[in-house]
Amino acid sequence: MHIALQILIGLATIPLFLLALAKIPLLVILAIFGGAFFLLSKQQQYRVFSINFLIFFALIFLIEVFFAADHGLYKFKRRNDKLHLNVIDLITNKEYSKESDYFTIRYPSIGYGPRSNAEIEAKKHRRGKDIYDVVYTINKHGLRHSGGVEINDPVLFFGGSFTYGEGVNDSETMPYIFTQSSKGKYQGYNFGFHGYGPQQMLGALEGEVEKEIIADKKPKYVVFQTILDHIKRAATTADVQSWSRYETSPKYYLDENDEVQYFGTVQEYINSLPKRAYSKKEQYILDIKKNAKSYFIDHIYAENRIIAKIEGNKATLNNRDADLYLNIIAKARDIVKERYEAEFKVILWDVRHDDGKLKLEDDNQFLDYVKTGLSERNIDYSLISDIMPNYDRRPYSIPKDGHPSVIAHQKIAEFLLQEME
Repeated sequence: MHIALQILIGLATIPLFLLALAKIPLLVILAIFGGAFFLLSKQQQYRVFSINFLIFFALIFLIEVFFAADHGLYKFKRRNDKLHLNVIDLITNKEYSKESDYFTIRYPSIGYGPRSNAEIEAKKHRRGKDIYDVVYTINKHGLRHSGGVEINDPVLFFGGSFTYGEGVNDSETMPYIFTQSSKGKYQGYNFGFHGYGPQQMLGALEGEVEKEIIADKKPKYVVFQTILDHIKRAATTADVQSWSRYETSPKYYLDENDEVQYFGTVQEYINSLPKRAYSKKEQYILDIKKNAKSYFIDHIYAENRIIAKIEGNKATLNNRDADLYLNIIAKARDIVKERYEAEFKVILWDVRHDDGKLKLEDDNQFLDYVKTGLSERNIDYSLISDIMPNYDRRPYSIPKDGHPSVIAHQKIAEFLLQEME
C-alpha cells in the first residue's frame, strides 16, 4: 500500500513537473488532463486506457480539492483573527498602536519582555465579534501587575502566556487572584509572558533577575506553569524560530553528561548551525510547492521541515528534547532550593483547547514521558486534569482563543493556596 501510494504521488507530480514553470495550480492541471482523457474516452480505441486515467486524475483532483478546502478554511480563520494593541507609556503618556505586536523590548538573561511602565489595551476579534477586550498593566520591573503590597512574602510565578494571563484583565490572572486570596500573606510576582518557556525561567534565575525585584526578601514558593508545547520552545525547533522577537531568547543544550549548559541567544545558535546545499530532490519539491501551488504536495512535504533539514535546524522532537526541557526545569528547581530554600512546584497542563473544549493530551507522545521524567527528578508537580477534574464540562478556556479563562485562573490559584497552607 505504501509503495502504491508513492507511485501514485510520483505519477501525480509528472504534470506538475511539466507545467511548474507556468505556475499553474494543480487543480487547473488536473482539470485539463481529466478533460482530455474524458474526450479520449469517447473514442473506442482509447476507451479503457482513458477511463482508467480519468479515474486516476479524478481521484487526485478530489484529494487536491480536500486539501485546498482545508487550507482555505485555515487561512480564513487566521485572516479573520485580529489582535489590536494600544499601548500607553505611563511615564510619558505617549500612545502606540499596532496590529499583532506586543511592543516587546530586549531584556538581559531572558531575551525579551514587555515594555515597562505601560498599560496595554488588547482587543482580539474574529469577523467583527470580540474574543476579548482586556488591559495588561506592566509595572516598573517589566512584570504584569499582580496586586498586593511588596512587604508580603514573595511567591514567584514563571511560565508563558498562561501564567501572564493572555486574554484576561490584570485582576483575573492567576498570580493576581492568588495574591488577593492570600489576604496579605503572599505577594505574587508574575514573570510570565507570551512565548516564554522553561529557558526564560532558568535565564532569569541564573541572571538573578528576581533579586532586583524582591530585594532581600526570600520567596517561600516558586511556581512554574507549563504546557507540553514548551518542549519545542526549549529545543528551538524551526517553527519556533520563525516567531518574531524569539531570536534574543536564551538557548540551552545538554552536554555529554546530560548537564544543562548555556549556549547563547537563539540567534547565535541558529548562526552556528551547519548549512548545506539543496539536493536535486529537495529543490524539485520546493519548486513544485512554489510554482505549481499544490495543497496536496504541500501537505505531504512540509516546507519548514525541508528548510529545517537544509539549514540544520530541528523540525521534529524526540526524547532528547524532552530531557532538555525536563533538565532545564530541574536546574531551575535546584537554584531555587539552594538560593532560597524555597519549595518549587510545577503545574502541568495535560489538557489542551480543541474545537472549543478542553481535551486530555492523551495522544501527545510526550505526556507520559514528561510525567515520568518529573517524578524521576523528584520535581513536585500537579496536573490540570486533577486541579480541574471536570475540565471537559466547564468553560476553562477562552472561546475561539484557547488561553485559560478567568475560571481556570481562579481554580489554579485556589489549588495553590490550599497546597501552601
